[in-house]
Amino acid sequence: MHANFVRWFNEGVKGSKIPQVRSLSERRVAMIDEIHKRFTAQQCNEALWRAVHSRFLNGHGKKGFQVTFDWLFRVDNFVKVLEGNYQSRAEPP
Repeated sequence: MHANFVRWFNEGVKGSKIPQVRSLSERRVAMIDEIHKRFTAQQCNEALWRAVHSRFLNGHGKKGFQVTFDWLFRVDNFVKVLEGNYQSRAEPP
């Protein structure tokens, strides 16, 4: 399951500035487990889509912040992305 999640993530971020995952740590496995407990596959797809299409999360903000796997899949950050907090005005809801 964890390897499939990483493949899904890496495929989803292709073409964006979000770095792909190269290895799984115990912490990352625990993060994946927590996301699977709390959210549906549809919510995961939506959050990843929003992250990939957010100009801010792809380094176009004032400080050049770029989202990472570890940042995105912290539950608090995941919820913010899912709710559209980092959505650019030009992006569809």
